[in-house]
Amino acid sequence: MTAAVRADAPSGASAPARRGLDFTPDEFVRGLHEGRLHEATDRLIAFLDFLRQGASLAGGDEAAQRAAYGFWAEQAGRLLADPRLRLTSEQYRHLTAQHRELVNLWGCTSSGRSDAVIATIAGQIANRGLTPHDVARLLLATSLYATLDVGFGDLMAAVPELGWRAWAGALSTQTVLTAEAAEARRRLVALAPLVAEADVPFEDLSALAQIWYLCSYDDAEEKHVVKAHLNAAFRRSMAGIGIVDEPLPALRPVRERPVMLVPVEAFQSTHAMYRSFAPTVSLLRERFALVAVAPAGALDAASEALFERVIPIGRHAREFTAAVAAIRALAPDIVFYPSVGMATETIALANLRLAPVQAAMPGHPATTMSPSIDVMAVQEVYADAAPLFSETVVLFERGANQQARRPDAVPVPPALRQTIDGPVRVAVPSATFKLNAAFLDLCARIEAESARPVEYWFFPHLRGAALLHATRRLRDRFPGCRVFGQSDYNAYVARINECDLQLAPFPFGGTNSTMDALHQGLGCVTLEGAEVHARTDAALLRRAGLPEWLIAQDADAYVAAARRLIEDDAARLAIGRALAALDFDATFYDGAFTTQSRDLAELFRWLHAHHDAIRADGRRVWDRAARAAFGG
Repeated sequence: MTAAVRADAPSGASAPARRGLDFTPDEFVRGLHEGRLHEATDRLIAFLDFLRQGASLAGGDEAAQRAAYGFWAEQAGRLLADPRLRLTSEQYRHLTAQHRELVNLWGCTSSGRSDAVIATIAGQIANRGLTPHDVARLLLATSLYATLDVGFGDLMAAVPELGWRAWAGALSTQTVLTAEAAEARRRLVALAPLVAEADVPFEDLSALAQIWYLCSYDDAEEKHVVKAHLNAAFRRSMAGIGIVDEPLPALRPVRERPVMLVPVEAFQSTHAMYRSFAPTVSLLRERFALVAVAPAGALDAASEALFERVIPIGRHAREFTAAVAAIRALAPDIVFYPSVGMATETIALANLRLAPVQAAMPGHPATTMSPSIDVMAVQEVYADAAPLFSETVVLFERGANQQARRPDAVPVPPALRQTIDGPVRVAVPSATFKLNAAFLDLCARIEAESARPVEYWFFPHLRGAALLHATRRLRDRFPGCRVFGQSDYNAYVARINECDLQLAPFPFGGTNSTMDALHQGLGCVTLEGAEVHARTDAALLRRAGLPEWLIAQDADAYVAAARRLIEDDAARLAIGRALAALDFDATFYDGAFTTQSRDLAELFRWLHAHHDAIRADGRRVWDRAARAAFGG
């Protein structure tokens, strides 16, 4: 098979160049047939890395693409099933880091999983006994979708230097769309205490950062507990390169404008985080000298202009150590994390004491479980979510507007369909890690119980094998659905504009995707939950003045609201017209960064002025009245 391989141009002008391949599929197969397994492994690693960078196979329709990726899955399985395979430590390291790509390849095959490879390896072990090389092959062959149990926990405990890498690789899977895969993920997450004691090299912390980030999207009740174990692994790894907490200077400089350090993760002016938090950061400039800590590419000219200085940081030990030294020399008065979880460097920093008071906002809206984060600043509308945070919660007044418009957005007038002859188009504009079996179960109920035909339009923002894998899992549930790959923002909005309503996922809602749908006049159904990330969509709908029945409190109400939008043209059109008439700038946006609540800046001034007394007081929640009574 000689399917062409190239790196398709990624969307977005600022995307980095993709590295191509210097071999053909036929050369890879020939090396495999001739027993040159070390060379074949290196070529498989190169191909998986090619996919991980966002590249895809060239040409052909979906069937041809699926066959091409299935070919690579078959060859990868043949390599892992070869009893002569002896992986070097570096090869194993790469393959575990690329495990998500292996799962996507297997998802393009007829079975959709790697059970045949696991069964072959297990048969070999039964005949000759288990060796460390077999453990490596077994761990690489398994996945959340495998139905054959390899005894992951026993293997992980027996060979910890292999186990933690495979554990992280398996949990990096972002497409977990069946109940069985979700249960497999929960079994693996339960092994996290083993990882806390593992010797994780600092350069490999990004493998753990993926799990730290993804756990918030799970629907398990205790999903954040894993962060405590991962935080311990981060601190242990940093200690390995000589970075530990140091006593803060007893005498600190008295500054007219205290220095606020702001570690950012993804803060380009086109990014959702900028849209959500640039007004907040701009407001804080009035009281603080703002210094950003930013990984490469996290800022652009517009976002960098919000700060007086930028300290670069990287995930390699030398770069990270230099950044920590620069921060300590700066002696910041306060550290403010708009979000924690989207960058390895930020998760690591959030496990260090760098200032007398360290606060976060729920940008990746969940608790950090880090003993180094003192405060979580939360809008008072979410006051009853306070017990779900490990940090002390300080409540602040919600501002009139919170977001900034995306600068590259080209407005598209809503195209409300007055009459619908065919199926009702239901948009689900969510990354696959926001989707889960419980949400898809409700989508299936809605489709089955609605009086009208329904056609789901999924927007998982994927390409290549990852897109085909997600499409396969979604079509298993919804054979008639449409699944759209990665595109530029305005093309995505144009497709959203062809839909009739939106379903927000749960427990982690949409927020920015919900705003996109509201702009196009689409009524949105959301299931309001306990955590902040399960309530942001509800807050947006209420601020827009939409009917309360769109905000469900249980599964039955969610289905009923969706059916009402699908079946009741008058109700759906009334919502669409109300949104078309809504002044979005006055309701949601603060493009000039002028209408934010002043209380947020006051909150940080209060934290800076009274942090020792606040800590000594010991209370877990501070509302505005308590703050006013405690030093103003």
